[in-house]
Amino acid sequence: TATPVSASSVFGTYQAEYTQTGRELRIVHVISGRTGTYPPEQIITLIDWLKSLAKDDAEFIPLMRGT
Repeated sequence: TATPVSASSVFGTYQAEYTQTGRELRIVHVISGRTGTYPPEQIITLIDWLKSLAKDDAEFIPLMRGT
């Protein structure tokens, strides 16, 4: 299955999990953003967090033959 991704920062959290049990594929994406006004100096932190989310690029999910 695809690699799980987890990212957390002052801007929010993101989690992606992929599991297969027999013939059942389970895909879970959970994202929680935070509200507020942040200073311009936080832009690098925001960009880094968004790049972490982009790592969840499961274009293909290899499946195992189910029983």
